[in-house]
Amino acid sequence: MDTILAIDLGKYKSVFCELDRGSLKTQYRTVRTQPEVFHDIFVELDANRSIVLFETGSQAGWVSDMLGSMGLESKVANTNDPAWKWANNPTKSDKKDAHRLAMMYHHGFFPESLKNKCVKNAR
Repeated sequence: MDTILAIDLGKYKSVFCELDRGSLKTQYRTVRTQPEVFHDIFVELDANRSIVLFETGSQAGWVSDMLGSMGLESKVANTNDPAWKWANNPTKSDKKDAHRLAMMYHHGFFPESLKNKCVKNAR
């Protein structure tokens, strides 16, 4: 995958971190957590060259459904992994969490959740 789109999902706003794996350049955007807003971002992705990463949570169900219907690959992060604990991240923020998701996947240390179980429980 050439492009990693990592999302820190929030109840009202979410932070997107788009990482180009070739250059390691990142772009960030903060958007409203609404299906129509997410759809407009997802349609810009190349399904053959992109992956979308996000955390488990109350928004994960509809995000996963939307990505699946659009043919985009996605993975759900297990936020119970030690990498996400406050004690291990004294300067935790939404932007840093999204960046951490992207970089962990890029380096092969993505704490993947049991996607179907977690997404179903979040619905």
